[in-house]
Amino acid sequence: MNKTLVGIVIVAVVVVGVYFLLRKPVQVAQTPTSSPSASPTGSVATAGWKVYANTDYSYSFSYPADWQLGDSPNSSVPDTTNKHIAFDGKGYRFQVDVVTPSSACDTAKSCIENNKVSFSSDQKSTGLVSAQAPFLFSEVIERPVAGQSGWRYEVYYGYKNGKVYQIVATYESVKIVEAGYIPPTYASSISKVLATFKFTN
Repeated sequence: MNKTLVGIVIVAVVVVGVYFLLRKPVQVAQTPTSSPSASPTGSVATAGWKVYANTDYSYSFSYPADWQLGDSPNSSVPDTTNKHIAFDGKGYRFQVDVVTPSSACDTAKSCIENNKVSFSSDQKSTGLVSAQAPFLFSEVIERPVAGQSGWRYEVYYGYKNGKVYQIVATYESVKIVEAGYIPPTYASSISKVLATFKFTN
C-alpha cells in the first residue's frame, strides 16, 4: 500500500513538473541587427564638396570642389568677409551679393522690391514669386545680347538683419534664352547648392 502511494506521488510530481516546464516560455537569444541609418538630406549628393561660410554677413553654402572663384580664378581661398562672392562652374556662375538698403523699408518684400537685381534695360523678368525658405522670393531674368549668346539668371532673395541677400545663378547660352532651357546638369548642381544655403546667425 505504501509503495502504491509513493508511486502515485512520484508520478504526480513528474506530471506537475513537466506541465510547468512546458508552460515556461522558451527564450531565444536574439542577435541585434543593425538597420541602415538614413543619411541626412544632401549628405550623399554633396560628398566631397567644399563649404563657403561668410563670417561678416552670416551665411553659408556648400559647392562642388571643382568650382573656381569667379573674380579671382587664380586664388583658391575665398573671401569670407566681403558682401560679394562668386564661383564659376562649367557654363554657369553662382554668386551672392548682400545689399544694405539706402532707406528704411516697411516690409521685407518692399526692401527686396526696391533692391532687385538689374542687369540691363531690356531684360525680361517673371516678377517676384514666393520661394522656399530660407529664401523669400525668386525671379527668372532673361537678357538677350546682340550678336552673342544670351543670358539667363535665376535670382533668389533673402532678407536678414535689415539686409537684402541676392543669390544669382547665371547661365550663358543662346539656346537657354531662346527656349528657356537649362541643361539638367546645370540645374542639378545649382539646386543642390541652393538646398545647402543657410543663414548662420
